[in-house]
Amino acid sequence: MLIFFTEYPDYELDEKYQEGLMVRQGGVIRLTIPIKGKPIPICKWTKEGQDISKRAMIATSETHTELVIKDAEREDSGTYDLALENKCGKKAVYIKVRVIGIPNPPEGPLEYDDIQARSVRVSWRPPADDGGADILGYIVERREVPKAACYHYFYFFFLLAGEAPAIRKEMQDVTAKLGEAAQLTCQIVGRPLPDIKWYRFGKELVQSRKYKMSSDGRNHTLTVLTDEQEDEGLYTCMATNDVGEIETSGKLLLQASPQFHPGFPLKEKYYAGAGGTLRLHVMYIGRPVPAITWFHGNKPLRGSESVTIENTEHYTHLAIKNVQHKTHAGKYKVQLSNTFGTVDTVLNVEIQDKPDKPEGPIVIESVLKNSVVISWKPPEDDGGAMITNYIIEKREAKEGAEWELVSSSISGTTCRIVNLTENAGYYFRVSAQNTYGIKKPGQPGQPVASAVTKDSCVVSWKPPASDGGAKIRTYYLEKREKKQNKWISVTTDEIRETVYSVKDLIEGLEYEFRVKCENLGGESEWSEVSQPVIPKSDVPIQIHLPKNLEGMGAVHALRGEVVSIKIPFSGKPPPVITWQKGQDLIDTNGHYQVIVTRSFTCLVFPNGVDRKDAGFYIVCAKNRFGIDQKTVELDVADVPDPPRGLKVSDISRDSVNLTWTEPATDGGSRIINYIVEKRATTAERWIRVAQARDTRYTVVNLFGKTTYQFRVIAENKFGQSQEMSENYRCRAVRKVKRRVDAMRLLEHPPEFTLPLYNRTAYVGENVRFGVTITVHPEPRLTWFKSGQRIKPGDDDKYTFESDKGLYQLIINKVTEEDDAEYSIVARNKYGEDSCKANMAQLESSTSKMLKSGVRGEQCNY
Repeated sequence: MLIFFTEYPDYELDEKYQEGLMVRQGGVIRLTIPIKGKPIPICKWTKEGQDISKRAMIATSETHTELVIKDAEREDSGTYDLALENKCGKKAVYIKVRVIGIPNPPEGPLEYDDIQARSVRVSWRPPADDGGADILGYIVERREVPKAACYHYFYFFFLLAGEAPAIRKEMQDVTAKLGEAAQLTCQIVGRPLPDIKWYRFGKELVQSRKYKMSSDGRNHTLTVLTDEQEDEGLYTCMATNDVGEIETSGKLLLQASPQFHPGFPLKEKYYAGAGGTLRLHVMYIGRPVPAITWFHGNKPLRGSESVTIENTEHYTHLAIKNVQHKTHAGKYKVQLSNTFGTVDTVLNVEIQDKPDKPEGPIVIESVLKNSVVISWKPPEDDGGAMITNYIIEKREAKEGAEWELVSSSISGTTCRIVNLTENAGYYFRVSAQNTYGIKKPGQPGQPVASAVTKDSCVVSWKPPASDGGAKIRTYYLEKREKKQNKWISVTTDEIRETVYSVKDLIEGLEYEFRVKCENLGGESEWSEVSQPVIPKSDVPIQIHLPKNLEGMGAVHALRGEVVSIKIPFSGKPPPVITWQKGQDLIDTNGHYQVIVTRSFTCLVFPNGVDRKDAGFYIVCAKNRFGIDQKTVELDVADVPDPPRGLKVSDISRDSVNLTWTEPATDGGSRIINYIVEKRATTAERWIRVAQARDTRYTVVNLFGKTTYQFRVIAENKFGQSQEMSENYRCRAVRKVKRRVDAMRLLEHPPEFTLPLYNRTAYVGENVRFGVTITVHPEPRLTWFKSGQRIKPGDDDKYTFESDKGLYQLIINKVTEEDDAEYSIVARNKYGEDSCKANMAQLESSTSKMLKSGVRGEQCNY
């Protein structure tokens, strides 16, 4: 029995997104949201209801979804919507993004008034575009211009923007002696004064005994106390202010006599195998870069076809190809020299090779009835490695006899050989082995299982690429169940061939195999594990529909959604799989993609499904033992079409009747409701009027002599349609064309048509909160500050005003205590409505300077 766990879609919103994300113009908008849900929810990103796939890069995994927009522009500001949906339900999250840039220059020309002998008042208009953020302040500058033969002065006034950091003098490379202090300097200016930071290889430096930083606002200096060669390198000065950032870099080079790097000590002896490559690597410090010479014995080495010498400012490397024990072993010297001194060292090198054969002849020390004792002398040359053992073999002195191993673990130079045949003649031979001689064999090839039955299979493999210098004596073959970690030997007998028939397997279990080999040098590594194999007889073919598709089940999808219909199957031999819709066979093309594996098939719509894809699909599996087929239904749903035929009638002083016709198609799901919106032709913002279930609605609380636009949007469970045409307009006039049911108009709870918005103010200013609300019947309003009711007449702090549905709260002379949340509740006998906003207190308008500029104007007095 299979149990499927489901989970509603959900997300985790980082705190940095709670109040909205602010990004500089030209930067990167990156929205990363952790998601969860089973099945994995489908993620759809939009911006204020509009598709943004062409502007943004969107990536979604099982745990996260991410939206990235590079080179952000001011137009990228707005609300980004993320909709999560799986078969359990939907969930949405909204993130506000604001892209800010530098403001435009203040609007000119400059205006002057109140001109006095020692002062003048200068005024201007704010910039047309504040760059997406509140103006913090203005920078005003002046310049005196002497006039010949005149006692008056001319002043030029400049209203300037902040200046991004700029380099006046690049940082230069510096050379110093090791142990002395080195200084790196540069000139960078900017307004406001930039923040200066120093870096080395990307890591920020901090003030310490080793590093000292100083700056006079223009000249910036880093002093480095050099006490090690590693202090060399690239140093970077980075300057940053509110307008931008810039950096300049320079190298510090240290002068010192050469010496071998204490952090990379040399070995007592270096080893290489005969026929291989000798590599000697030496790290050093010292500047200027020293001249480097290598010697073998007293002979200088030069680069050639077999000798390679690589020198850098930090190391020297010697490589000699195809080295031989008698030619290249010995002492190697490396010498470093510069203007400050010379140093050298000797490296001992041993080239390891197979040993020479033992010194003969073999001496027969004693002869008995069935045994003999032999001896020999060690080899003259041990090959540069200690003799570890001797290998003794025997061969009977008769035609066709083969050499047999007596022992391969003799450590001395004598051996007693037993189990000889009386009156028979024998040959003996001895070979020496050192640590470089006979090696372990290589890894055998990956095993392959074939000829599978219900309780056996044949496993074969390729021999190792290298036998290690000795004949392969045996192979070891092991098996395990795939879900178990325990390996079990297949047989206790020696396996001399590269194929073996494995028996006594259990039908239905999944097995894996591995193999290793052995020679005189030891055992090899285990081979790669074989592909799993299941012992079983021929399996009847069967298609296994998922439980959600059994009976009347169907695959449900939205129009445009990428759909994959996965159908498992079983059968042996592997069946041929086909898909068809109606009488038409389906092949992989631009619209469909058919995937077939050993255990399942998928019909994929890579470009998303359309309504015409809805219907019944037949999947068929066939092999020589039979055929099976199943039918799968695909249901494609969509948002509804727009409503049709919007008509306006019964126009009165403050109301109109709207009627319309249902959409041509409901998108596969019934219409939940209709959203009615209005907008005065002089306004930019659409205001939601109501949600209606019928195809008619009476809009009230209109203002006389005002031209309105109306639109209606249909909504089903998959989303909202496009709005109806906006070409229908009406003018609400003072003259009543026909009587409207007054009682029906009165039966409405209050509704805010213009809610509260957040406000900011400087200390001492007056702040005005205002709302508009339906007044049929007249509601009773209550204002609150941080949840506490504000009572009229308590003091002169608050002023209440109302005029034809417009209600205002005025906070006089703002103080720090007024920084709070303000709300309003409107009630009548049919219900209530409420809204709230925050008031933030700012610093004095002269406490900060804005980074903007305007052309200078001249004033004479």
